[in-house]
Amino acid sequence: MSFVCSYCGKRHDDELPALAFMQPDHWLTLSDAQREEGSLTADDCVTPDGHFFIRCSLELPTRDRAGQKLTFGVWSTLSEENDNRYADAFFDEDQSKLGPMFGWFSNEMGGNFRPTLNLKCHVKPQDHRQRPLIELEQSDHLLAVAQREGIWFAHVERLLHESGAYET
Repeated sequence: MSFVCSYCGKRHDDELPALAFMQPDHWLTLSDAQREEGSLTADDCVTPDGHFFIRCSLELPTRDRAGQKLTFGVWSTLSEENDNRYADAFFDEDQSKLGPMFGWFSNEMGGNFRPTLNLKCHVKPQDHRQRPLIELEQSDHLLAVAQREGIWFAHVERLLHESGAYET
């Protein structure tokens, strides 16, 4: 995918990069001692105060570029029971058999999507060891609407620049 960016005027020849959060926001509220007691990997997080998180993908389709989407690496809570179910099936090729699991969106996206922390969502495991997808509950929240209806590519370009994914 090559395009001339309407935001900076430069040509970008790469696929759209994913924008990733390295941890759930709750992890950042913990003291160093609490973090030592907890566990944070690239795929899951367990805090000593009893919170369970899983890394997921949030996809926003583009309205004006068919088939293209902006992907965010984000976190969701899971109940302890669902976290255990997911962990038990982590290496399975057919994780979708677990079905959707309720969660709370666990990152503040920023920008005009704010606030996003604690939006209701469903974690949808995927087959072939791909990260689960997050589907936000139907609402009039801007992020839920963007996931349902898509966003304009010019908005994608601005988000990529604001994140530092593309230098101006």
